[in-house]
Amino acid sequence: FCFMTEKSSSYSTNHVPPHDLDAERSVLGALLLDGHGYAKVSDVGITSLDFYREANSKIFESIQDLAAKSEPVDLITLTAVLKNKGQFESVGGNTFLTALFDDSYSSAHIVHYAKIVKEKAILRRLIATSNDLINRAFTGVEDIEEFLDLAESQIFEVTDSKIRQSFVSLKEILMGNMQLVQ
Repeated sequence: FCFMTEKSSSYSTNHVPPHDLDAERSVLGALLLDGHGYAKVSDVGITSLDFYREANSKIFESIQDLAAKSEPVDLITLTAVLKNKGQFESVGGNTFLTALFDDSYSSAHIVHYAKIVKEKAILRRLIATSNDLINRAFTGVEDIEEFLDLAESQIFEVTDSKIRQSFVSLKEILMGNMQLVQ
């Protein structure tokens, strides 16, 4: 399944895919400021694939690596991981990472920023899927029923992550309410 990023585009229009680089930077900056920020962001269901800018995706992936090992997420540990992966310079080096840290992004709104990044990614996936379906329709469809089933399943695949995210959030709310009742 194809998704569009800063460097790849699976459609032929002159439109720039939906993205919000400020929200991406805000998520990354807040993660560097808040030691518990990753837990908040993971509840949104955001992944490295949701970032439009490739360097931001690599940085987030490295933050995920640190969080998975229960290591602190800060400028020093992030720099070490990126250097070990050979990605430090390609993400912008000290200048970019320090700017993320120095811009003093508020971690209070990290969930909101993460939702923006996630929603823009879903829109890019929807555009890519729609364009794939359009291209298939233009090249000819032998079995319309089969094509409609394919279209439905591909669109559902894009929306499924949003549905699952909402379901998990509802489940957490219900579990929290059940604990209050007991």
